[in-house]
Amino acid sequence: MNDHQNHPIKNIVQNDLDAKKKIQEISSPESQEDNPIDYRKLYEQAREREALLRQSLIKYETLLDEVEDPISEVDLKGTITYSNNAAYKIWGIPKEQTIGKNYKSWTDPANQKIAY
Repeated sequence: MNDHQNHPIKNIVQNDLDAKKKIQEISSPESQEDNPIDYRKLYEQAREREALLRQSLIKYETLLDEVEDPISEVDLKGTITYSNNAAYKIWGIPKEQTIGKNYKSWTDPANQKIAY
């Protein structure tokens, strides 16, 4: 068997494609009957979509945290909104001291231009 077939990233992507297909099936007009609106069914479908999206988010967060390279997300003002575990390990600064803070508050001037 090919090693690429069992690669964790491929499995995550395939699972997300399956989830996307399921969401499309739930949301398609063909899946709705020509009856009056069934709010209970709509609510159940929305909850199922939310659960699938939550699972997808967890998979991608897990994937990002497994990467050995630092990955961070900042907004247009330079405020850190997300960093993976590798970033905290390299920086030597706990998550609580970085999320919501501007990266310039703890980055030396020489690295500020490189980082952003």
